[in-house]
Amino acid sequence: MYTMWGGITEIHRNLSEQEIAQLTSWLLRRTPRLNTSVPKLVEPAKEADIRLNEVPRQKITKMGAREHVDRFFDDGTLRLGTVRDFARQEHNEIGDGQEDAPIVIIGERIGYTAAGSFEGGHEHYVFCTFLGEPSVEILEAFEYDSYYEITDPAGFSNAVGNAIGSRHADFGRCVYAPYRALQGLVADSFTMRRIDHRTMEMVGEGRNYVKSLPYVHQKELRFTWRMKMEVGAPRLVKCPEAIQFAKRID
Repeated sequence: MYTMWGGITEIHRNLSEQEIAQLTSWLLRRTPRLNTSVPKLVEPAKEADIRLNEVPRQKITKMGAREHVDRFFDDGTLRLGTVRDFARQEHNEIGDGQEDAPIVIIGERIGYTAAGSFEGGHEHYVFCTFLGEPSVEILEAFEYDSYYEITDPAGFSNAVGNAIGSRHADFGRCVYAPYRALQGLVADSFTMRRIDHRTMEMVGEGRNYVKSLPYVHQKELRFTWRMKMEVGAPRLVKCPEAIQFAKRID
């Protein structure tokens, strides 16, 4: 289920950076949960910075309790989260009340700009990892005592996707911003003439990778799997096929 706030804006030209910032601010101020202390100019996060499905140079590490790491390497058990679950979590590092909040989306192509504020469409399972080797301080902040490396993110993503029957799988870097707003490219085939559940995805899957600025120290690389229906609760899945794409470190 999707909700659109403030209507849809469609402009048959490209906007300047200042116009984008003005439009982003205007949409934020008209959106519940996002309309607090919004300045007149807001620069949206950039979809290009997510680097969707691009393998990073840094290690991709998964932190966790030692018993959960042991179980993964024993039978492939993984816990997949959801944005709704993250929004409810009270743990300072795991919880983020903005994860399920609406988002302002600015989509562009040559000679065309589309924008709107959207809520809903939570059809993804999420698996959070860390870019680099976590320090002792990071492990302590999460209250974890073990971690492992995902050596082949594409292989890992596909294996889990096959195990849960996902419609689409991605991985990418989270972008951290003071406001939930994202600017990206729309396909040549995109049109506002047909407003449906695909409208919210006009900049692809990038909206799932926007996080609040206070969490920037987490350096998160996120895996997402889009399902046929909305998901709310976390899910335990056994995927022994994923073990071959990981290596234990600690």
